[in-house]
Amino acid sequence: MCHLWHEQERLYLHVLLADWQEPELAQAFAASSGLCWRHTLRLVEQGKQHAHLQAVLAAQQVHVQRLQDELHEFIRKLDYRLARQPYGRAADAWRRVVTLYVGVRGGQGSEGQDGP
Repeated sequence: MCHLWHEQERLYLHVLLADWQEPELAQAFAASSGLCWRHTLRLVEQGKQHAHLQAVLAAQQVHVQRLQDELHEFIRKLDYRLARQPYGRAADAWRRVVTLYVGVRGGQGSEGQDGP
């Protein structure tokens, strides 16, 4: 099962790189939450020489920057003087940062886990 899981990850990353010029793929990626850290590293390892690697990484950077901005907003709103302001998307930014670096239990990018 582990081999199958890794092969599927490799295939998905290959498709992401190979079909990046397809507008639907780039739009779907932009609308997603991006890749976790582990899969970003695998993408770089797998696509070192791929023509679309820099474009995919630039799109990933947009996700990371947005998350960083939302985390800064979450931290700012921890100030007692701002206690009445709504958190909005920043409310779960800290969880999304953890997910970015650690992954989600049960697969989906979780470090140390090879599948569901």
